[in-house]
Amino acid sequence: MKIIQRNHTTIAFMTISGAALYQFAIRQGSSAFTSCKNPSRKIFASPGARIMFAPLKASLEEGEDELDYISPMRQRPRPKGGDVAYTNENILRQQSTYYSIRSAGGADCVVDIYARDPSTSGSKTRFWFVGKVARCTGTVSEEAAVVRQYNLIEEHACRIRPVELGRSFGKLELYVAPGDTERDTNRDDPTIRLRKFPRNVDGAETVPLLEVGVNLEIVTNQGVGFHIVRTEDGVVPPDMIGQ
Repeated sequence: MKIIQRNHTTIAFMTISGAALYQFAIRQGSSAFTSCKNPSRKIFASPGARIMFAPLKASLEEGEDELDYISPMRQRPRPKGGDVAYTNENILRQQSTYYSIRSAGGADCVVDIYARDPSTSGSKTRFWFVGKVARCTGTVSEEAAVVRQYNLIEEHACRIRPVELGRSFGKLELYVAPGDTERDTNRDDPTIRLRKFPRNVDGAETVPLLEVGVNLEIVTNQGVGFHIVRTEDGVVPPDMIGQ
């Protein structure tokens, strides 16, 4: 979430809700607002505040200062990562590309992405589901598609699992499974094995962003997230098969 000041009104921008971005403005008035997009998600404000909810503009108006929401007097630096920096614009662009590629190529051009929990090991290694990556199969390898968008995926993983993954930003390990196999992995199907992908692949930085896309996992305050337990090699532990 990011916050700016405009005419003594605090405007807080939510990152993602489904496929859309939203903003809410806190003014003097009531105390809470329930999103029409997700009635179970409440946005709380201090007593005496009125919250207005509206679609988020693509970018801030020229001349508006983007302020740190922890220390409003300090201006926040632009996120690092270039064209795959963790910004609303980049996230939505790659999400749109993901759906375009998937609609043409189906599940065969998709891989499911998991992040390894570094605090676990052995036959009880935990892997958190963080999203899906799509690619143009004729021009981009699976490895290059993931590496090209690694910064987006890694930062998102750390944000949705701050306790388990947050301190591992910059060294988080990503694993992949065949596309749309969440149900199979949840059933501990031994034929589905996670594969570790590298952080760097030769030529990945030159892959056009129109040929790869990512659909990041959404976790609400009512959800616990989806994770699976595997060995460090990404296979189902023998004692879990058939359970």
